[in-house]
Amino acid sequence: RLKIVVEAHRLDIEALERCLGELQELRGDRVQDHVRSWLLHDYLGQRQIARAKSVAYAIPPRSVLEAELLLKAWNQIGLHDFLVQFAKTQLDGFRNSPRIWVDLARMLYASKHWEDLRVLAAHIRSIHQLAPLLGGYTDFLDGVSEYGLQNHERADQLFKNILKNPPADAGLAFEAADVLTDLGQTSIAQTLLLPHENSLGNKPYYWVKLSVCAHANRHADLLLAAAKKGYALAPRDLALANNYALALLIDRSQ
Repeated sequence: RLKIVVEAHRLDIEALERCLGELQELRGDRVQDHVRSWLLHDYLGQRQIARAKSVAYAIPPRSVLEAELLLKAWNQIGLHDFLVQFAKTQLDGFRNSPRIWVDLARMLYASKHWEDLRVLAAHIRSIHQLAPLLGGYTDFLDGVSEYGLQNHERADQLFKNILKNPPADAGLAFEAADVLTDLGQTSIAQTLLLPHENSLGNKPYYWVKLSVCAHANRHADLLLAAAKKGYALAPRDLALANNYALALLIDRSQ
C-alpha cells in the first residue's frame, strides 16, 4: 500500500499497477488503491483506460467514505451517466446518509448534467428515509435542472415549492440560497436564509449573501442590519466594509 502511494507521487503507472496486482493477489486491495490507479491514468492522459478500469470495478462500497471516494473519482474522470446508475444500484445501503446524495447532486449540477440531475432528484424522492432529512431540496434540484434545460417557467414554480418544505439543515438551505441568488431568485433565497441566523450568524458569508438578497429585494432595513452584522464580524474585510458603507448610504444615516 505504501509503495502504491509512492509510485503515484512518482507518476509511475506501470509500477503502481504491479503493486496493485500484488495487493489483489493478497486480497488486501482497498477502494482507495484502485482510485489512485484510475486518477493517475487520467492525469497521464489515459482517460479511456481510467474509465474502463473504474466501470469494471464491481465491488460495492462498504462505508460512506468508500462511496464518496468512488463518486468523486467517477466525477473527475467524467463518468456522470455512471454516477446516477451507481446511485440506483449500489447506494441503497446509504439511504440514511443524505451527505452522499447531496454530494452526488452537487457533482451533477456543477457539471451541468441537467437530465441526470432530474433523474437523480426523482430517485431521491422515492427514498422515504431521505424525505424528512432533505425537505424541499429535491424541488431545488428539479428547479435547477429545469432552468438548465431552459424551462424557466417550470423552474420558477419548482423554486417556489421549496418554501412549502424548506431544508431544515442550515448548510443545505444556504447552498440552495446561494444558487438561487445567482439565478435571480433573491426573494426565495432570502426566505431560506432568514431562519438560520442562529446556525450561520457567526459566518461573514451568511451576512454577505443576506445583504445581496436584501439589496435586490429593496429591503433597506434588512440590508442595513445584515451589512452591519457582517462588518462587525470582520471589520478589516474590505468587501464587508464596502457593503456596510453602501447600506449606510442607502439608509442616509451616519
